[in-house]
Amino acid sequence: MGVASLQTLNLSRLRSREAFEVDTLRRACEEDGFFFLDLRSENNGEMLRDWSSIKSLMDAWFARPLGEKMRYYCGTVLHGYGFARMIPSSGG
Repeated sequence: MGVASLQTLNLSRLRSREAFEVDTLRRACEEDGFFFLDLRSENNGEMLRDWSSIKSLMDAWFARPLGEKMRYYCGTVLHGYGFARMIPSSGG
């Protein structure tokens, strides 16, 4: 089994809109669809304190019925909501 090589992005640099970090984010989204987010900065404490609220929002989203989530499907697993094994094949 292979191991994915994912980009690691720094949230503080993204918040500062550093060009290299923003470009790395764009490439990670377009090429991989996933990335690691480095939160290890004193400036990110607020986000870490809000983690339980963020997790509650995530839990509520993923608990929705598949049909409701698929309304956000954009025809590709690279954009919008979707997971390849969740999309019914047209051929039986």
